[in-house]
Amino acid sequence: MRLSLVGLLVGMTTSIVTSAYADDAEAAFSKELSECSAYYDITSSTLSKMDVPQMQNIAEKLSRSKTASLALAEKYQTPDKVAQQIVEAKKQQLALLPNDKSLMTLMEKYRQPCQVYLTEPEKRLAYWQMATM
Repeated sequence: MRLSLVGLLVGMTTSIVTSAYADDAEAAFSKELSECSAYYDITSSTLSKMDVPQMQNIAEKLSRSKTASLALAEKYQTPDKVAQQIVEAKKQQLALLPNDKSLMTLMEKYRQPCQVYLTEPEKRLAYWQMATM
């Protein structure tokens, strides 16, 4: 009886600890996705304001990526938390820009990673699960 009680307590503790790591991993991944959503929002709105017809298709694609990264972020965090993270990320990202039409700094930092996060979210979440252990 005593041995089974110890086993039960160890199992419960392991479950709680594993859940805490999963929560940390999901929060970290959601934050990255929120940053991507902010990036896609800034770039799509900037390109859509340009009077260049070729940029409109790119702006629409970026807008769809914004929606996809938002939906994925909300899978791991509450919509309120994600919205808060996006507001903060946009402030930080806009501060990196030399002017409101120069997107190169943001593109260099976010374009590639954000594409990977959206195409292979399981791999990135697995990374965070290992990193937060």
